[in-house]
Amino acid sequence: YELFDVEDPTVQYTAGEQLLIDGYRQLSQGHRHAVSRLVDTLLEVQAAESCPKIRKLTFFERSLAAGIGDPTEFEDEGEPIFLYASEAVDRADCVFSVNGDSMEPDYPDGCMVLVKRISDSGELTPGDIGAFMIDNETYIKEYREDGLHSLNPKYDVIRFSDEESVYLIGRVIGVLSPESIATEEDVKRYLAIHGNAEN
Repeated sequence: YELFDVEDPTVQYTAGEQLLIDGYRQLSQGHRHAVSRLVDTLLEVQAAESCPKIRKLTFFERSLAAGIGDPTEFEDEGEPIFLYASEAVDRADCVFSVNGDSMEPDYPDGCMVLVKRISDSGELTPGDIGAFMIDNETYIKEYREDGLHSLNPKYDVIRFSDEESVYLIGRVIGVLSPESIATEEDVKRYLAIHGNAEN
């Protein structure tokens, strides 16, 4: 088409695009390379901006017992879970599943909860829902000054002495909706852009 000065019917450029092409053709080889790198960088930025915002948290296989405790020790490091960003997800550090009915109806058996980790010196306010480890058993309970309460009235208050080992894992922020879990396709896009880096 160029040889015979005939318009290529498969290529239609706007006047602005044609000016860019004409300018590109006038550049030296080194400057053409710089333009190509700039275009690649801008395309990467554009792809990142179009990708849904995703947070990488830690999902602990060990369930928070809402009933009978899990006797294994809280040692596993968990595995990554990719969630769409939201106010609650952005405040959380990790995800646990709930096992049992003692916290129903707010935290039903089998649901997943978002937890904000708290250091050993952290404290809960009475009425907060927390994730606890008591003598190597993990629980989700409402903290009150007289002990740990279940929302289901058929369960007794858990009280403990100063000699017992009680560890606060963190504050329960809320129930994780299944729609908050990123699709496999979005996770692949996220990893392609961010790699395994923490966000």
